[in-house]
Formats: sequence, C-alpha cells, structure tokens
Amino acid sequence: MKENKGVFGREVLETFGAREQDMGLLLEYVANPMQPSSMPASLTLPLVDEPFAATWKEYAQEAKQSAFLQVLQKRLMQLNFPVREGMSQDPEYQAAVKKGRFPEQLDTGPSFVSPESLKLFVHKSPAGSIGVLLAGERQDFVTLVQALLHKNEPAPVPDSLGAFMVSGYNNWNRIKSYRKQWMKEQNNAGDDFSWMLEFEQLKKKKELYQDRFIILSSGPYSDIPAADLGLEPEVWREKSVTLRLEHECTHYFSRRVFSSMRKNIWDEILADYMGIRAARGSYSAEWFLKFLGLEGYPDYRPGGRFVKYLPGDISPEAFKVLQKMTWKAAWNLEALDHEFVVNTGKPDPTVILFAFCILGFPHLACPKYREYFQQEIKKVQPLLDS
Repeated sequence: MKENKGVFGREVLETFGAREQDMGLLLEYVANPMQPSSMPASLTLPLVDEPFAATWKEYAQEAKQSAFLQVLQKRLMQLNFPVREGMSQDPEYQAAVKKGRFPEQLDTGPSFVSPESLKLFVHKSPAGSIGVLLAGERQDFVTLVQALLHKNEPAPVPDSLGAFMVSGYNNWNRIKSYRKQWMKEQNNAGDDFSWMLEFEQLKKKKELYQDRFIILSSGPYSDIPAADLGLEPEVWREKSVTLRLEHECTHYFSRRVFSSMRKNIWDEILADYMGIRAARGSYSAEWFLKFLGLEGYPDYRPGGRFVKYLPGDISPEAFKVLQKMTWKAAWNLEALDHEFVVNTGKPDPTVILFAFCILGFPHLACPKYREYFQQEIKKVQPLLDS
C-alpha cells in the first residue's frame, strides 16, 4: 500500500544506495505532488478548453489565408519589434507590451531566416486545445523565444532545448476585443473613465486576457542525430516535432489537472513517455535514456538532459542514486507500456498517463512497480467518471 509515502520513499532510496546525509534532499526531490487531492473538484477528460483557445483558433483559421507574420503581428505586440540588446527598455516597446499601444509602423519586427516556414496551428490535447508556433529553421525558433519569452532581448537559447511553453502571456488583442464587446453592451456609452474602472476589474480575471501557447522548433529532439536512432533525417525531423508537442502538452496536462509543472526528472519521464509514444507508436526506454545522456549507463554522456532536472547542490553519490532510479524506471515503464497499451490496444493513453502521474517516481522504480501501477489504474476510472 502507499499510505505512508515518506517511509516508502526512504525504503526505495535505500535500495538504490542512498546515504543518510543525502536522504532529506532525495526524499524532497522524489516526492510526488500529483495526487487526487490536488485535482479540481470535478474533472472530465479531455479537459474543456481554456478561454484563450477560441481566440487562437481564430488566429489559426486566418493563418490559412494569410502569412504567419501578417496574422500575429496584429495580435502579439513583441513581433512588431526587433530582437536587440536593450529593446525591453525602449519607451515605445514598453508602451506596447504594458499598455497595448501598437507602434505606428508594423513592419519593424524581428528578422526571420525563413518566414515562409513559420506555422501557426491549434493542437487538441488531453489538457485542452492550445496554440502552437512552429519554426522550420532553428534560428527562427530562437528568435521567437527571444521575442516572446525574453522581451525581445538576445538571450542565449541552449541548443538542446527545442520547445517552450509560454504561460501568462498578456494578450492585448483579447483585451481590445473585450473592450469592444463591453462598449457594445454599454450602447457605446462607455467613456474612457468608465473603461478604466472596468479594466481594473478585468485585470482580476486573468483567464480573460492571459494566454498559454507553445513555441516549437523542428530540429532533432534533444539534439540527437537521426543516425543515432537509425532513422532518416527527414523522418526524425517529423517525429521530433510530434515528440516535442506531446511532451509540452503533458506538462500542460499536469499543470491543469494537478497544478504541478516542475523542473524534475519525474515530470520529464511522464512528458517523454507521451511524446515518444506519439512519435513511434510505443514507448522506448532506449530512446528516452539516449535523450537524457544515460544510454551508456552507468556512465553519463555530458550534454544529455539528465543534469538539467537535478538539484543544483546534489552530491555525486545522490546523483548516482537518481541516475540508477531513472534507468530502472525507464525500463519498467517500457514493460508497462507494452503490457497495458501496446498488447491490449487499451486503455486510452490519457488514462495511462493519469495513472502514471499519481503513481510517482519511487513506485515506478521499485520491484513491485507492476502491482502498484495496477492499483492506480483501478483508481483512475472512477475518478474520471465522477
């Protein structure tokens, strides 16, 4: 049973060689915040779209008729300014992003290598529909990230990162649409002062003007060459896009369902599970470990993603514990995927994801992982049906 998770976590960590002096840090790290107690009072899957989704569907529909930049420069303020040092302090830039004042000229935005390969679409995920900006060239992905996440400053973007989730984006286009509708309801009697009062109330309702969307690159996932996976470059490029998209949507799922989205190896195990399944039809521990730099376990390949999700003050001994747990969990996960998904054709991968979320890292890594997983699967369906 899982009632005393602290005791169980300690027992598992001890079997993987954890020292007492590392136990506090490791117990905190492997604790699982994704539990039914943290879920919304009522839950149905797939989740109902958040309010921003309807707006992004409009953008995507328009993008079918017009160029990417023509559509988004009218909506996303940052795409009307170049990426350059000190741009975030420019008065006109600040007026645009803080007050919604579009610059007089809309043709001075970032410089893109291949603007014709930029794409905008909406992806329907278990967490709800979400807008996606896809860059066909790596430099254009970097430019989008710098503009939309780094305030048009030329901040470095690591080569190993190919996707970002933009959260809490203040969409002035939605605010202006809200004002237009408000004016209509006021029979155009709403003056500037009345709107200022209404705007103060609107700011308290972030769901009405803040967006979440994904920026994707189309380069090799985790910077792994196609040849390392025995694939043709173009095939791996397509699979990389799928993998990244489902990976980010899994983080979106955990955020909406469990209010949890962490820089933690457990979150990455879940996200790469869904991404790999979508990209190749079944989960592969070999792929996952290669992405992390653990394909040569017990050695670690410098440059792999594994170290990006570990505590900064981790000892070499604790590093080895989490490394071994991750390696074991990956192979246990592959066994469960084949038994409960591939060989049966069911249940829905979303149900599997839900069960894994509440299972937790120590339970997936321990010898009785299959037994614990079956317990969670039995719990999941009633939760989803309630």
